Amino acid sequence: MKPGSVIARVIVEVIGKPRSFVDESIAAEIKQVKTLETSRLLKKRVFKTKKKKTFYSGFAELTLLFDDIRSMMDFCFDYMPSSIEVIEPGTVAVQEVELSNFLNDVLARLHNMDMIIKTTKTESRILNETSRRLLLNLVILSLRKGPKSLDQISAEVGVPAAQLSNFLPLFVRNRQIRKEGDNYLLPQTSQ
Repeated sequence: MKPGSVIARVIVEVIGKPRSFVDESIAAEIKQVKTLETSRLLKKRVFKTKKKKTFYSGFAELTLLFDDIRSMMDFCFDYMPSSIEVIEPGTVAVQEVELSNFLNDVLARLHNMDMIIKTTKTESRILNETSRRLLLNLVILSLRKGPKSLDQISAEVGVPAAQLSNFLPLFVRNRQIRKEGDNYLLPQTSQ
C-alpha cells in the first residue's frame, strides 16, 4: 500500500422492483466501480436480494483500495454507499489546504443538491396542482350528464373510487361541485 492510499469497505445498496432490476443494478454498479482509475476493487461479496413488503432490496460489500482520501470522498459522493468503514490506515493526516478544498467541494455539492430538491419540490407542487385541476375537469364533464355516485364517477373518469374519494370532498368544500345524499352534482344543478 503506497503512502496516502486508503483501504475501505463500502456497502452499495439498491432498492426497487422487480428483483431483476435490483440484481442487474448491483451488477452494473460493481462493473462500473471496477473501471475507476482512482481505486481498485480488492474484494466483493454480493448478498442475495430480499423482498421487503412491496419492493426488493439487495446489497454488495466491496473492499476498495483508494489512491488517496480525496478519491475515497469522491467515490462516496458519486456512488452514495449506505456505509463506509476505513480499514487502513489507522490514522489519516490531512493538510489544511486539502481539507479546505474538500469542504468547499462538499458545500458546492450540498448547494447543488439543495437547488435540485427545491426545483423538484416546485415541479411536484405544480404537477400536483395541474393533476388536481385535470381531475376536477374530468369530474365536471362527468357531472354535466347529471348527478352521479362516487362509483359512477370513478367508472366514467377512470380513477379508482378509493383515490377519487380523497378529492371529491375538496371539490365540495371549494364549491366546485355539490353533494346531495350519495350523489355529486354541479353547483348550478338542483334536484
